Amino acid sequence: MTRVPTLLGLLLAAGACLAQTGELPAPPYDLPTVVRLALAHHASLRAGEAEVAAAEARVRQVAAHFRPQLAAEAGYIRLEDEPSLSVDGMGSMTFGGRDNWLANVGVEYPLSTGGKLEGMKSGAEAAAEMSRQDLQRRRQTVAVNAARTFYRLLEANRMVPVVAAQITALEEATRAAEAMEAQGVVARIDVLRAQVALTGARQSLEQLRAAQESARAMLAEAMGLAPGSPVEIVEDEVPVAVPELTREQWLTAWERRPELQNLAARRRALEAQLRVDRSARRPQVGLFAKAELERPTPYPDTGTFSGGIVLRQSLSDGGAAREAEASTRAQLEQLAAMEEQLKYGIAVEVQVAINGLRSAQARVNMTGPAVELAREALRLAQVGYANGVTPMTDVLDAQAALTRASADYEGALSALRQARAEYEYAMGTNAGE
Repeated sequence: MTRVPTLLGLLLAAGACLAQTGELPAPPYDLPTVVRLALAHHASLRAGEAEVAAAEARVRQVAAHFRPQLAAEAGYIRLEDEPSLSVDGMGSMTFGGRDNWLANVGVEYPLSTGGKLEGMKSGAEAAAEMSRQDLQRRRQTVAVNAARTFYRLLEANRMVPVVAAQITALEEATRAAEAMEAQGVVARIDVLRAQVALTGARQSLEQLRAAQESARAMLAEAMGLAPGSPVEIVEDEVPVAVPELTREQWLTAWERRPELQNLAARRRALEAQLRVDRSARRPQVGLFAKAELERPTPYPDTGTFSGGIVLRQSLSDGGAAREAEASTRAQLEQLAAMEEQLKYGIAVEVQVAINGLRSAQARVNMTGPAVELAREALRLAQVGYANGVTPMTDVLDAQAALTRASADYEGALSALRQARAEYEYAMGTNAGE
């Protein structure tokens, strides 16, 4: 019973999410639409957007410390005895009561914090940039995953007619064999062979349709649609141009990849932290002004208003500030090594992606003509069998060869599309956009 409310809640949440982003376009969906919907609805992106909003709020929080700080204070003090003073020869004098009230309003403004506030603000801004770059890479991951699922469904969609055509051909071959057996032209084994091949093809079609429905459900989930939503897609263009592997490819990827931008923001955050560390050994200067509306009676009467400038200098903290600065410097050195390693890794990813494109394109170039050769071989085998020249095994082998060649070609096309998506991901762009 508990699953029904849970499922209902998920459906309502999905519907509410779609309602917030506007009217859902009607299927069929092309790849750009699939990617756009995935980027609009994927739960991991909403979490990343919340992280960015929190980081930007921290920037505003730190910036508030640059503005005057206003505070009010009110209270009541009960003394055990009335305040008094004993003077030799004059006796005891009372100058207040046991019940005392206080109320004041004050304002403080930092003139100089030795770079602490400036460093905190720069660090918060760098942290916000890190969150934005993290979100950008998440967006690219969501986009490439949506593209991968789109291409899996597309491959299944294209393979269903191939296997269906094989079944149609095998059904015709079975009928022909049965008719020829009835005339005593061929043996029973030919009919059995055709029936076995037909049964295997039908099983393959059922498995393919199951994979097709699984890919459809996965694509609906990637797009943020409610479970069971109709998902029909249209083909995209097969990429034909394979980029050359040059240093400019690496430089472009280094410029676009959010991981490197995140690392640059992290460096700025550490440099800001270095300024904060140094500020602990520098003077702190601030202004203050105070209005005492009510003060305890034991206090001397010095007027209502007061103000001044305060200078504070730490004389010794046991070396804590110096060690904090050394730790931050070490982290900066570590970051430089990480950047070099990351750049190398990105260059390798780009190289692997381009090689994948080349390999996939070569597969398409080889498997395309093989389909036509297999189709012609099947035609000749069917003609030969009809004329009693070719055995049934040749027909079945030719039909199986055509199906394999078609499957290889469709797999090569899918691999080429997948390779293009992987290349875009390696280059730091959203697949399909």
